[in-house]
This record gives sequence, structure tokens and C-alpha cells, in this order.
Amino acid sequence: MVLSERDIRQIMVKSTLTSDEVGKIRLDLDSEIVIVSKNLAQLNIKKATRQSFKPHEFKSNRKRLAQLLGCANYLNKLVF
Repeated sequence: MVLSERDIRQIMVKSTLTSDEVGKIRLDLDSEIVIVSKNLAQLNIKKATRQSFKPHEFKSNRKRLAQLLGCANYLNKLVF
């Protein structure tokens, strides 16, 4: 499941989550964090080997990663 920016905002606003909801959201967040991190690594490899890439993808992937990590941090604070 891919979390949209709207989903992330709803998670941040909703402070009463059950432990089941938190567990499902964490799994989604973790998998998406891995995907975005891999995309950034691939872009860095393309840049280092002077292959063609789209520079705006760096910014969008870094922004997405920051959003996901912020949401994960927020969930950790809710649980503990």
C-alpha cells in the first residue's frame, strides 16, 4: 500500500489510534521508506556514473523520505 500525502496528514491529525492500526501503518511506512531510500541510492549511482537522470527526482524523493520519517517518528511517540 502506498501512502499518499493526504494519508500522512490524516495520521498526524488523528491522535487516537489503536495498536492494530499503528502496527499496520508502521509496516506500510517501513516498506515505503525502504523503497524511497533505494530510489535515492539508484539516483546517486546514476549521477556518479554520469548516466542520464532527472534532477528533480532527488528533491521529490528527499521530501518524501522526510515526510515518511517524520510520520514514523510521530507514531513512535504516540505508542511510547
